[in-house]
Amino acid sequence: MSRLLSVEGLAVSYGASSVVNGIDIHVDSGEVVALMGRNGVGKSTTVGALAGILPTAGGTVRLGEQEVTDWTATKRSRAGMALVPQGRRLFGELTVEENLIVGQSLDKHRKLGPYGWTIEETYERFPVLGARRKSHAGLLSGGEQQMVAIARAMATSPILVLLDEPSEGLAPMIVDQVGDIVRQIKDNGGTVLIVEQNLGLGMGVADRVYLMSKGEIVASGRTEDVQDDTDLMHEYLGVG
Repeated sequence: MSRLLSVEGLAVSYGASSVVNGIDIHVDSGEVVALMGRNGVGKSTTVGALAGILPTAGGTVRLGEQEVTDWTATKRSRAGMALVPQGRRLFGELTVEENLIVGQSLDKHRKLGPYGWTIEETYERFPVLGARRKSHAGLLSGGEQQMVAIARAMATSPILVLLDEPSEGLAPMIVDQVGDIVRQIKDNGGTVLIVEQNLGLGMGVADRVYLMSKGEIVASGRTEDVQDDTDLMHEYLGVG
């Protein structure tokens, strides 16, 4: 596998408060990697910095062969990095279809990633969205909004998908559907970094796991190895 995302010494601060303290992570092409930990340890701050939404206080971020540390979020998106943000952040006054068109419009700016979803392919995967294509996104259920958010990202034909807490506020059955979507992305050649607190989702889809605590990476490894380490699971994820 080739290295797709390389992060070295990433630091993020809010004023005088250090939130992410010089972390190193990587994601290889075709992998699903989970960044996990308790609430408030810096996971979403990390993914925000990777997407270019938050400024960094140190370190480097590389996407493939390109250093993107100083790139804007728009430039990173056009290079193939797609963020599905925490809380979905759809355009609530736009219809489902209009939200998807927004994602699709970015596609013309760059080469295609491993694969992307056309609007019609989205409706095949999520028939409920096809039925509600003319509904305002702000009127959808949480699960339907998450489907739109993921589909909007996939409409850009990304080379890397960043999923920030996709299970937040969703019923268990919908969380299972999100897991199925992540597996579909991987099976079709996509690459995903998922930030999660939900153990079943994060460890159910990931090839490798990073555990985060107090702004630092405290452990990493193959998913099955991390799961088998009961001390790690108890100390950093509250399991057992």
